[in-house]
Amino acid sequence: MTDSIQTFYTKDNYLNSLSQSGINYSIIATNLDIEKINTDNSPQIYLIDCENLGDDYINQALDKCNVLKIPTLLLVTKPESYLNDMNFGDFIIMPPTNFELLARVKKLISKSDTSADPNLINIRGLSINKSTYEVTVYNQRIPLRFKEYEMLLLMATNIGKVYSREDLLSQIWGYDYFGGIRTVDVHIRRLRSKIEDGENIFIETVWNVGYRFKN
Repeated sequence: MTDSIQTFYTKDNYLNSLSQSGINYSIIATNLDIEKINTDNSPQIYLIDCENLGDDYINQALDKCNVLKIPTLLLVTKPESYLNDMNFGDFIIMPPTNFELLARVKKLISKSDTSADPNLINIRGLSINKSTYEVTVYNQRIPLRFKEYEMLLLMATNIGKVYSREDLLSQIWGYDYFGGIRTVDVHIRRLRSKIEDGENIFIETVWNVGYRFKN
């Protein structure tokens, strides 16, 4: 977190006011904070300090928060054009009034509590419906084989985690599967050909290791 924003928080006790209101929040100010985003002790809302994070890191944080269905509030010093391409809950210009910060946070939490569908995963135009097993990319339905769907769901719910071919083989096909690990490569290749194009890359190859869903 930048010194100026840290001083602002400390001096005016804005974050204390959130705690005093019973709000469980977490601040994302560094790439290390992004790595800690997970389902353990997930807060009600994430406050993302855009002054410290570049566009790529902001998008990584938003992707992870959106998978977990946790609302996000971007902390910015002024409106920026890059915000138009990001999938966030709301943003607030720093410094806000104590009332404005609290009101926006409560609104985002309330909206999340009433509208979030735990069966839906939305990441950069890719949508996975766990109740209907339907996958769409920018609202276009993508027909997948069941193993392709299972691999996509596994990696999309663990963004950035690297899965070896052996990991995918055991978790998707089961320990009693006697086929070779190259079947994983074949299914990944088919999956990527269906959901990706030159501009939208979701699955990355980690050479000599395996695959992961791209941050």
